[in-house]
Amino acid sequence: MIKYLPILLFAGFSFWGCEDKSELELIYSSISNGDIYDMNSGVLLKFSEQITSDTFDAESVENFGDEGVQVADTIDVDGSLQSLGLPDYLSVVNNSNFITLNDQPQTFLYNSKTNSCLLIGITTELYPNGTGEGFVPNQDNNQLKIGDEQIDFTIEEDNPIHVVPNFYKTSSGFIENQSIRQIRFTNLSENVIIDIYRADYDYYAKRLIHDDPENGSLWWDLTDFNNEGVSSGFYMYRAGTDTLDNGFLNHSFSGYFSIAVSDE
Repeated sequence: MIKYLPILLFAGFSFWGCEDKSELELIYSSISNGDIYDMNSGVLLKFSEQITSDTFDAESVENFGDEGVQVADTIDVDGSLQSLGLPDYLSVVNNSNFITLNDQPQTFLYNSKTNSCLLIGITTELYPNGTGEGFVPNQDNNQLKIGDEQIDFTIEEDNPIHVVPNFYKTSSGFIENQSIRQIRFTNLSENVIIDIYRADYDYYAKRLIHDDPENGSLWWDLTDFNNEGVSSGFYMYRAGTDTLDNGFLNHSFSGYFSIAVSDE
């Protein structure tokens, strides 16, 4: 269900040095006061404009664009290396006092292109069920604070699905090797359909079908319906079944994840 929370916040100095103060408004939140939150789903927040470094009040803001993946130069094939850039509009905000969960500073992802923050429980290949970092609510009552606004919610553990890794970040330039450039959905029942959308552009990217009774994981090679690689950003999945066999997904679970790849 889509919910809108009008919240007025105040921004300080911007990343680009603008000294004019302006009003920052939260124009969308995937969770509202009094909601029941599905475990592993994540929370998407959208703002009216870019959030400033002062407003984040974070331990650090790590811009993906500052990272370069060194790979073999496949054009000249002379043994040299080339840099594979990651998008500079995606960042990891570490321990921010601007967004807290149960009075604890939060670590989350920020997209300055879409003015969005994504709060997720972080997973890796070594810790597919979560590292314990990121957005990890209590089993009972929780308080999410965004600026001075408080959102109280409870939790249910019906959603067993994890996206692994979440967030995904390119670590190799050999993107043609699909065993490297991929994520997986875990803890699936035998027959599940997963629809994938761009959360920030409302773009339907891919449908995946899982029908393996022996393996609860389903891999996605990060390509869309046109078999082209998807771009960086925030994504949403919906998992369920086509109960009427008409292409319409009756979804049971949904959640968010993030992808950072070279957009060149």
